[in-house]
Amino acid sequence: TPTWGEMNGWPAFKQNVNADGITSAAIATVIVDVTGRFSVEWAGMPMVAGAGTDMLLSQLDSAGGWSFVWNGTTGLFTLSLYDNAGALARSISTPAGSAVIGQSTHVVIESRTGGTAGSAWVRGIPVTATLAGAGVAANISNATPIVTGAGVGVAMSFLARASSETADHERVTALYQQARVLLGGDA
Repeated sequence: TPTWGEMNGWPAFKQNVNADGITSAAIATVIVDVTGRFSVEWAGMPMVAGAGTDMLLSQLDSAGGWSFVWNGTTGLFTLSLYDNAGALARSISTPAGSAVIGQSTHVVIESRTGGTAGSAWVRGIPVTATLAGAGVAANISNATPIVTGAGVGVAMSFLARASSETADHERVTALYQQARVLLGGDA
């Protein structure tokens, strides 16, 4: 039962309770290649922390894919890549405390070469990206829906997207400045 909320007068997807999310009605083929280079971007506000993670955006099935979450316990954002058996292969996380309850945030995480390398930015500033895992990332095997907002925790999402474009510092700075303008202050 998600609804629409407002951030600086603009519409935003608002979760109202835990596990309050949306699964796309249409299925999609692979939207980004997890074995190569891709990034996820999110602008919004963590609102209520749960004991665990809250899905910001994902495309996964039992044979691979990826998920992008925020963790209400640790306050970090994580991009996870899954192997061809659907198990966690690699992850790239921002530092603990990056997701602050009640504060507008803009975050970008980039994965390179199947999660063996990566970068992260919070509010346009490069932060230490923690890489974990030793598995081999795999793309989804079948067309599958895109999901946002499932899990434990509540957030208001102004922007959630995945892209195969390079997320270098210049591009992320421009994305952050635009998010800042739209959200009416430090995002």
